[in-house]
Amino acid sequence: MPATGHINIFQPAAHELVKHSHTVYWLTGPAYESSVIATGATFIPFSPACMGAFLPALSTDQTRHGTGLSAAIATLIEIFVSPVPHVIDQYQEILKDFKADILLVDLCSLPALVLRELGGPRYATLSVNPFVTLVPEIPPWGSSHFPATTWLGKMLNWIQHLIANWLVLSKVNDALNIERAKLGLSEPLRGIDAYPKCSISRDLHMVPTTMAFEFPRKGVGEHVKFVGPLMPLMGEGWKRPKWWREVVNAEEEGLNIVHVTQGTFATASQNLIKPTIEALAGEDDVLLVVTTPDAEKLNEQMKIPQNVRIEKWLPHQELLKNVKVMITNGGYGGVLTALSFGVPLVGAGLTEDKAMVNSRIAWSGAGIDLKTNTPGSRKIREAVRKVLDNPKYKRVAMRIQEDFAKHNGAETVCESLEHCANNQ
Repeated sequence: MPATGHINIFQPAAHELVKHSHTVYWLTGPAYESSVIATGATFIPFSPACMGAFLPALSTDQTRHGTGLSAAIATLIEIFVSPVPHVIDQYQEILKDFKADILLVDLCSLPALVLRELGGPRYATLSVNPFVTLVPEIPPWGSSHFPATTWLGKMLNWIQHLIANWLVLSKVNDALNIERAKLGLSEPLRGIDAYPKCSISRDLHMVPTTMAFEFPRKGVGEHVKFVGPLMPLMGEGWKRPKWWREVVNAEEEGLNIVHVTQGTFATASQNLIKPTIEALAGEDDVLLVVTTPDAEKLNEQMKIPQNVRIEKWLPHQELLKNVKVMITNGGYGGVLTALSFGVPLVGAGLTEDKAMVNSRIAWSGAGIDLKTNTPGSRKIREAVRKVLDNPKYKRVAMRIQEDFAKHNGAETVCESLEHCANNQ
């Protein structure tokens, strides 16, 4: 999918493949040409037909089909099934001249699945969200709950899985079968769990975390690999802002650097950015560093407190080594990067996969989940103070950091793809 959060996780994998002398063609949206070229891969833009099919998935309007069950089903079909014929057309066009050994795709993997059924190459999936499986221990997709440990909790999870698959995902699977039939695949995919099985590769599925930050469960197949975090590439030409020395010297000045970000998708600043600025304005021992696409607008429209600095973008690899707490709406890549630096978190977000990410923050002990899209400034201030004042959150974040450091995510992705491609 042509979205920044997806691109960032795939970048280090593509870069590592190129380092190992593999030829990599990367098909994505035109806006990401420079991000692809930075990895050494060959950039191929999605066709206008593909981009047209992906546009609904890139919209932050979650109510375009209304509300309720039928709207949810329509949205899922629009996001995951509608692009299938257009992407397959482009896959087949590319593969006429480029004989790929394997495809690497994200959660929008249905075109790769159908292409494989049509005789195309193997494909692997790389997750851009927490790992959900249809087992009683694990809450269903979108849940903010912890894994179940009692028989009642497991039973309730299982019932919710069955209801979701029966009422919602089976309809998405029906839509997929219609598209498959148009391509000559007359044998439908059947079973109440048919669609969830379609959403990850049966040959190789990789999750960019470790079990230090994932719910324990039984029955994980050998095709699933927890590879460790994939750190985003630094990029070139980054210029430090004039105030950057305040960050570097913060510790000796007795300042706690607190960072707030809403990532790159759900970026409405009134949800988290503005309440956080209000919460921490004037706090003598805090320097709040804000990154948001709305930086210019906020600097113009708001009276910025003396202890707040706002930028459109800062490289996390440089910033997070100085940060004491990160406030996030629950973007998976950003959370994994923060934990790679041992930074504890305050999470506030419920849309897309964010409730699941934030629940893992709280479950692991690496931070606090505020369980809302729109936290008030008092709640934010209390959570930040709790994380700053209680060393247990930092200890857990550092323990996860130590576990992450034992893994080389990009190298493991590369090795896993090589093994999968060579053992057909």
